[in-house]
Amino acid sequence: MNQITGVRRDRAAEPVLAESLKDQAYEAIKHRIITCAFKPGQELSESAVASLLRIGRTPVHQAFDRLNTEGLVDVQPRKGVVVRPIHLDEVIEIIEIRLLNDSRFASRRSGPAPPRSWRYARSWRKRATRSQPARSRP
Repeated sequence: MNQITGVRRDRAAEPVLAESLKDQAYEAIKHRIITCAFKPGQELSESAVASLLRIGRTPVHQAFDRLNTEGLVDVQPRKGVVVRPIHLDEVIEIIEIRLLNDSRFASRRSGPAPPRSWRYARSWRKRATRSQPARSRP
């Protein structure tokens, strides 16, 4: 019960925040890293990021820990946090995975393959099995 108004407040009626401050900090920092607002190799300080996001240092610290686990930043003791540079190998791997997923999705969306495609695939399979040496069975 509120001492001033004498009205009882029901906690269930109070709005619940959709995200915790830790999650908000994580999403905001991750977005800035992905969009290169925080550039690869850039050093970040908890206090500067906290003031930029207008929240406390603790949620920012927790967000940095999570981003470190995901490999987006490197936490260097007594130095601070550095946005991890993007390597070409990682970009190529991401593109390859995306191509595989996109082609698999497209094949599922287009329906079953026509019989002609199956015959073609079987002919390639027969050729491939003929060219391989026979396996010995245990």
